[in-house]
Amino acid sequence: FPNTDGTGGSVSGFVNYLRFDDGSVASSIKAGFPQFYAESDASPGKMVLLDEITVDGTTTSCSSESGGSESSCYNVMKSYFGTEPGASEMAGVGEQLYNAAAVSREKEQSLVRIRLCQDGATAECGALSDQVQETMASNSDKFCSAYGLGPAGYDYPKCGGDGTSSGEEMMFDPTTKETIDPMGSGTDDTSSSSKVASGGAVLLVFAASLVRMAMCQNNGHYTTL
Repeated sequence: FPNTDGTGGSVSGFVNYLRFDDGSVASSIKAGFPQFYAESDASPGKMVLLDEITVDGTTTSCSSESGGSESSCYNVMKSYFGTEPGASEMAGVGEQLYNAAAVSREKEQSLVRIRLCQDGATAECGALSDQVQETMASNSDKFCSAYGLGPAGYDYPKCGGDGTSSGEEMMFDPTTKETIDPMGSGTDDTSSSSKVASGGAVLLVFAASLVRMAMCQNNGHYTTL
């Protein structure tokens, strides 16, 4: 999904993802298509392909026992998602993934900035640490919980690596799709660098955020994507 509104995604990539991924995110997406999937009787929470699916009045068997195959059904699904209403439904999934990623980033960045306020400056976090310390110096009467400085973006100052990005240039409002100054002024940002390149990249945000935040809590380092 190259666009934040979910459009422009690869139909083959989307269908292959549903076919070969059994993770919680994929299962959640599958649950939204009851015409193709049902919950497994043997494994609650796991979504499995139906024995047969019907698209445009044509029924296709997905079971070898009935003379069909999963491949046949997934080919039918590709045709479905390649035209309406399937194309809009697939775009809706892409948009939901982007929105979920933005929420995850906002929570992550807020937690990291609060910890930087509580524990003080760290060279590892470079520009991100400097930004928090500068804000603290101008607002010494505030508690650390006030320095979450959300909403977060798809790119912003990092802990570790070069840590040289400017927070004012990189913060991104997922609602307006604009970059914002954390102290209030916003500027348009339509460059592709502020966007996640694909659905797979969006999904990686969740795992990376959880792993890296666990590292922060365990060893005192503050790491963002």
